[in-house]
Amino acid sequence: MDAEQSAKIEDSINQIYTKYSSSTNNYNPSTGKFSYLTDELKNMTKTLQIDHVKQKISNGNRNNTLLAVADSLLYHHYNSKDIEFLKNFFLKINQNLCEVPLDEKEVESIWTQATIFMKKNIAERSSNNSPNSQGKQTQSNKDSKPKKEFTVFKYTSNAHIYESVIIAGEPFFITFGENNLILREEIEQETRILKPPHLEEYPSKPYIFESKEELEKFVKMIKEKNISIDSLFWKTNDFISKFIVHQSHILEYISALILFSYFQDKFSTIPYTMFVSDGGSGKSTIGNVFEDLGYRCVNMTDPTTANIFRIFGNVEAGQCTLVLDEAEKIDQDKDMMSILKNGYEYGKRVQRVDQFGKQQHFHTFGLKILSAERAPNPSSAKAVIDRTFIISNYKGKPELDIKEIRKPKTKEHKKIFAEIEFLRKAFCL
Repeated sequence: MDAEQSAKIEDSINQIYTKYSSSTNNYNPSTGKFSYLTDELKNMTKTLQIDHVKQKISNGNRNNTLLAVADSLLYHHYNSKDIEFLKNFFLKINQNLCEVPLDEKEVESIWTQATIFMKKNIAERSSNNSPNSQGKQTQSNKDSKPKKEFTVFKYTSNAHIYESVIIAGEPFFITFGENNLILREEIEQETRILKPPHLEEYPSKPYIFESKEELEKFVKMIKEKNISIDSLFWKTNDFISKFIVHQSHILEYISALILFSYFQDKFSTIPYTMFVSDGGSGKSTIGNVFEDLGYRCVNMTDPTTANIFRIFGNVEAGQCTLVLDEAEKIDQDKDMMSILKNGYEYGKRVQRVDQFGKQQHFHTFGLKILSAERAPNPSSAKAVIDRTFIISNYKGKPELDIKEIRKPKTKEHKKIFAEIEFLRKAFCL
């Protein structure tokens, strides 16, 4: 086991969730209480000076500490500093202060979740501090009370599914009428307003179109070509066989699971899948393939339950697909086990108390793909194992490397990248 593998395993041992699991916890990013941070790190987030910081962030505390650092930076400077400046400073902290830095993709995911959380808190404080939210109210005051805003990736209403996309750099919901495509900037309801996320708020790969005309052209092309579910399945199977080395029936299962991810909220229960093997056998590659082809797939290493609650939210179940990498120790994390025990059944939620002392109900339902070097302990994770297909991997040399396709340089790679993007968009629409 090399140093990086050892660090990841040590991280997973130390995953905790006291930040959100107790109303008595001293950690409260909305009021400036950052109990996970030492005085030196707190001072750094206030002054934005890193050169003289001597403390190193240990391998076992990177996720929780970096999440607290991100929350603290946004708490102190969100309204006074450029957001890109703060993000770059956060990335610098990971590189300079972590004993073994987290990879860029995971750090960006932590930052994204922190910014979403900050925007939500600002909206809630605005609502709670408005004149109509305090003291006695007249009926007219109640009627004019500002509505809370929630960011969601998708929402279902009156048999219409509203999917969030980016069009010409701007966020929209899209849905279909009888014969036309409908774009919405927001969905206003009696007590709340639902908004699609901006590009920088996505923890997963967004669906991006250069213009409304490109989107309409894409929809028309799918209809004219009469693309079927079967054809999408076999095209997906053809692609993943180039990236993943496995038995044919396992490749077909993975293809079916990718396709299933786009319909997961149509089912009352869903299975979990865990790929188990030693390092270097392609577990991470399977996660990367799901990330590129699955429905709003968030690929996380040693995730905290705080990250998961922020992603799934409390508006509607089935917001995305999760890939949980390096999941060897999930059976030792009580809060993670709670998510997995409940998250296979549509409508199940987990209760937590927010920063205002109000009980929140977070969704846990969503397709989850796990990878680990060992299966969970049956004595402590029987309920999760009963709902999980466990598949062994083995080493092999794939025809193509998915990482090279993500940043294509050759003509062949660019063609494959374009075909994968077409598949993603076709699945979504």
